[in-house]
Amino acid sequence: MRKLYKYQLIKYYPNINSDEFINIGFIIDNQMILIKENDINHILCWTKKDELKKMLKTLKKETKLSSWYNNYIVIDKKINLFRSDKSINEITDILYYDYIGYKIHHKEAKNIIEIEKENTINLINKEFKNYIQIEKNPYFDIVFVTKSNKIYADIGSIKNKEHINRAIWNTNEFMLSNPNIKSDFLSISQINQDSIPYILLENNNINPVNFYSNDYKYNYLKQLVS
Repeated sequence: MRKLYKYQLIKYYPNINSDEFINIGFIIDNQMILIKENDINHILCWTKKDELKKMLKTLKKETKLSSWYNNYIVIDKKINLFRSDKSINEITDILYYDYIGYKIHHKEAKNIIEIEKENTINLINKEFKNYIQIEKNPYFDIVFVTKSNKIYADIGSIKNKEHINRAIWNTNEFMLSNPNIKSDFLSISQINQDSIPYILLENNNINPVNFYSNDYKYNYLKQLVS
């Protein structure tokens, strides 16, 4: 059964005279989830790291969050909603990545996309060499060319906002000169058809496809030539 969760973001302002902030945690289901100490090292210059770590230790000891006050760390008053049938642990992992982790693992994510692209090309060369060709395109990660069709696709995680935004941008920009095309989003994480990213992709003429295992890859490629 799907449950509605409410959460608030915890923001850190390195410079109180500026509007720039960094998400360092969130409060959900009466739990406070804060940025991991090792992750702080990846997002802040050395002059601010120790300062933030000391503040977080104080915040962790706070028993009445509504009374918390600090010029640098602010608990956002906005209540965000997340509806899901997943466990609270799975949801906190998703929110942590969406608001904090994606910045830290951005470079790693790019490498993962390249690896998945290479694995896909290897699978084509092994199983579909006579049926599918790969074409380079400046807008998309990969273009499959069959005897009867051309399929434009981006690779990424449907749980990654940056990957979703990139795919939407690529497709819409390409559609300016090719108005009738649709593209596929090959997701390296499991798709939830009720999720906002799934709906956003479909509304932008993008077909979300599970692509996170060898079986899914093979079945997708097989479908292209059937």
